Amino acid sequence: MPKQGALQSNEMFFSAIHRVVDLFVIVFSGWLISNWIYPLEFKTTHLLIVLFSYSFIFYFSTIFSPLYNSWRSETIASELKHLILYWALSLAIFRFSIDYILINVNAEKSINLEFGMIWQLTIISLLISYRVMLRYLLRLIRAKGLNSRKVVIVGTGQAAKQFAKKINDNVGLGFDLLGFYGQSKSQESSKNINDKNDGVINNYLGDFISLIADAKKQKFDRIYIVLPLSEQHRTNELIHKLSDSTVNVYIIPDVFTFELLHSKIEHVVGIPSISIYSTPMQGVQSFIKRLEDIILSVVIIVLISPLLILLFILVKIISPGPAIFKQTRYGIDGKCFEVYKFRTMDVSQEEVVTQAIKSDPRVTGIGKFLRAHSLDELPQFFNVLMGKMSIVGPRPHAVNHNEEYRKLIQGYMLRHKMKPGITGWAQVNGFRGETNTLDKMENRVKYDLEYIKKWSVLFDLYIVFITCFKGFKGKDVY
Repeated sequence: MPKQGALQSNEMFFSAIHRVVDLFVIVFSGWLISNWIYPLEFKTTHLLIVLFSYSFIFYFSTIFSPLYNSWRSETIASELKHLILYWALSLAIFRFSIDYILINVNAEKSINLEFGMIWQLTIISLLISYRVMLRYLLRLIRAKGLNSRKVVIVGTGQAAKQFAKKINDNVGLGFDLLGFYGQSKSQESSKNINDKNDGVINNYLGDFISLIADAKKQKFDRIYIVLPLSEQHRTNELIHKLSDSTVNVYIIPDVFTFELLHSKIEHVVGIPSISIYSTPMQGVQSFIKRLEDIILSVVIIVLISPLLILLFILVKIISPGPAIFKQTRYGIDGKCFEVYKFRTMDVSQEEVVTQAIKSDPRVTGIGKFLRAHSLDELPQFFNVLMGKMSIVGPRPHAVNHNEEYRKLIQGYMLRHKMKPGITGWAQVNGFRGETNTLDKMENRVKYDLEYIKKWSVLFDLYIVFITCFKGFKGKDVY
């Protein structure tokens, strides 16, 4: 039997304890603040109703969330992201419901704003702090060999090496990687497992027959099968034979050969499926992104309304024709919509698909100034308000350009997994304006897909901040 250390695996028990500690922090911090730091003129029963109301809201908000997953499968960054998200969600629900609750229990007063702010900031600070400390303590314990799990990997290809590297780079997981099993050593390319520069353990443990024998002898706790999709028959055979042991068996699908985009596991009527290409704009995240767009677009429209009116008048006076130009673009999921811009070209030339170039004769006098400073795109804040665009996202290209580049650039259409934006990660990294060469468009697409993979509200706000300083001008903008 492999030694697992003093601490044994009991994820359900620790998950329950974790929930109880969170609820204790919520109730105790509120009680402490209301009695010693910011006294409330509340009856004790009414105070307890307030404290337990938020506790129940927080509990039920997180009951199906990944917040209490095993720490072996969840990074601290991911856990804290979920914690802040569900804390904010619980706070919003609590704020909208607490007055109604207090009225129904005949409370004479409502929650004081200062108390609420102190209490909530204390809650999130304590929840974050004790998680970070526990993670650090657990990391120290696992570094001493306690609470560790002996694991082996079946397979020696690129996917297996990447998985091994992830394990070695995350000591806090508590996994002791013993080595690899594969075909007979003479058949395995030595470069697959003996490359120390990859940071991968270079220990070949034996062939598949040895794997079965060692599993029956319980020489390790977990087996991770990381074989290519082409070896499905081999995977099935191993799973069948390993059923004659008590070792935990896991399958890591060899999806590293694909350009993954928000890959995740979903269960369809109980059957697990892995998404290769997906979007972060689902569920709560979609709501948060939309809320962010509405708030920012309303604020910005109010602030720039005098400028919008002035530019509208100037375009109308200086160049005959409509001030606002509408053009069909691809939006989220490749659905067409009409994007609004201040007209910058002659009316007779507007339908020409060719991108504007330096000294383009089609561009009007004021149009050149508007384009150079991105002022022609200001009406797109109304596209955002209408829900067709986002403040931040991949820039929308003309339909003809989409049809051209989707044939030339692998993964080009994956840009449309999110709403197009007024500014984006590609634009603040210098890929703005004319894309007269294929490599420029490839780089723009690369940054667009990187944005979709890394999306978060903080990332959006960072891009908006950077845009204010360097996103409105570019050397290829004509």
